[in-house]
Amino acid sequence: MKSHLTTLVLLLSLSSFGYAADGDTNVASGANSEISQEAEPYDLWKGHKLLSAEQQEQEVYQAKQAEIQSRIDSLSNEAAIKSTDAKMAHAAVENLRSQFLGAEKILKDPWREIYGEKKFAMSAGSSFVKFNGQILEVVSSGIRVFGQIDDSTKTEYFVVNFPYDFKAGESVDPTKIYMAFEDGTFSYVSEDGYAKTLPKLNYGKPCVRPDNAATIEQAAQQSQLSSAERTAKDVDEIATTAQKHLQAAIDEIAAVRKEAAEKMRLVIDQSLNYDRLYANKGNGDALRRMGERYRDGEGVETDTNKAAEYFKKSAEMFQTEANRTQANLYLKDQEALKQTFLKKLEWADKFDKPDCILYVEKCYRYGIGTKADSIKADEYHAKAVTLGVANPPPGRNSAY
Repeated sequence: MKSHLTTLVLLLSLSSFGYAADGDTNVASGANSEISQEAEPYDLWKGHKLLSAEQQEQEVYQAKQAEIQSRIDSLSNEAAIKSTDAKMAHAAVENLRSQFLGAEKILKDPWREIYGEKKFAMSAGSSFVKFNGQILEVVSSGIRVFGQIDDSTKTEYFVVNFPYDFKAGESVDPTKIYMAFEDGTFSYVSEDGYAKTLPKLNYGKPCVRPDNAATIEQAAQQSQLSSAERTAKDVDEIATTAQKHLQAAIDEIAAVRKEAAEKMRLVIDQSLNYDRLYANKGNGDALRRMGERYRDGEGVETDTNKAAEYFKKSAEMFQTEANRTQANLYLKDQEALKQTFLKKLEWADKFDKPDCILYVEKCYRYGIGTKADSIKADEYHAKAVTLGVANPPPGRNSAY
């Protein structure tokens, strides 16, 4: 009997130890009793459920980011194009300044007489255009050229009244600025007998500068520069607007990413705090889960020492639970033995049932279901001897 009581005391004492971790520090005792009193038992899968639910919302964020990123790609291309346009517009301004500064050196025949009127070839709004290219044919009325008119694609055109001696196959000097008056179309029969109708440029007749030439030249320069500068300014504003739209989209996707990350962080923290709460109360599953977190760096920084500590506490807690379960089973067994003893005692006393008398003797002899009592054990043994179901002890007669 003493050994049974010792075992029971040991089991009950072991079951009283628990873990109440302070944050992530080591163990304090006596908190395990709170577990059985929890209104809501620990759910090992709660963190997974929280993350799964959040993952569905994260997919919405990802779709939104993909849509914004598509806009960013489009706006980025548009901004790049507008930026290039702006650079070209500013380059045109500088090029125009250079042309006017070097006009006396590189502009062929700045003043022409066209239909009896003197015109400055670089006057703003005039019908004078630059031309260049390879001369295909030279006839009495002018030259047929394959090349460009201003910045157009290459084409054939005819220049009438061209005063310079060129041969077929030669090119109009690219180091000079040749300009002619746009004058409709020109039809003629070429040297090879084909009738041709081509865009007509009228070179006019080179003439001396009139008295008011300086005023006209300065006005032409200022007008063209102002127009080019206005164009450059407009293109700058368009490029700036495109860049603002691009930056707004970049800021938008950054805000969406931040919001998504913050929501995920809150869910991770919620899951972590849930596991930590139950671990601090000594729940074995929660302690093991915290060990996994520190081992894998899930919601916390990886820390193998803390992981090992939590795994150890979890193992100890499961052992404590096992001990407490064993103690509870022992108590249940003792209660069952007590009830059996009382029932057998009643039948032994009321009905003199031999098997019950022998059972009661054994219970008193060894403390099964009741306190050990050798005197009462002897009494029931003597009663069994009287009924002829037992032998008297050695050295004693039947009347002991």
